[in-house]
Amino acid sequence: MGRRVSNLILRNKKMVKCNNCGWKGIEQNLEIFFEDGEYGDGYGGKGCPKCKTDEYLMDFYPKPCDTMYHVFTDNKDEYIVDKKEAIKLAKEWGKDYGCSRIYEQKEWNEDEGVFEDGDCVFSIGNFPM
Repeated sequence: MGRRVSNLILRNKKMVKCNNCGWKGIEQNLEIFFEDGEYGDGYGGKGCPKCKTDEYLMDFYPKPCDTMYHVFTDNKDEYIVDKKEAIKLAKEWGKDYGCSRIYEQKEWNEDEGVFEDGDCVFSIGNFPM
């Protein structure tokens, strides 16, 4: 049996990356660094363990799986990892509500922590409202 997830759950896996050196990790792995120089106040903050700065840090969300199936009908939707389970639910909703769709989503937006719109791989009835 596949597992159902929501985009809100996917977004809880936030991590940090350095756009300068490529380091990736969790916030607890950032190191305290001290600033010197013209703008330094002696204390810098927490930054990349390699670059010793926070200038290039950015939050991101790692891709949770290779493919996600977005199943939806009128005022209902589910995100499912298993294609067979997605088709089973879409057929059930198609029978109950007269329409359903499945979109296969492979493109991951790591900045937002969501899958981008994909291609329709299954359809019953008119487009859901």
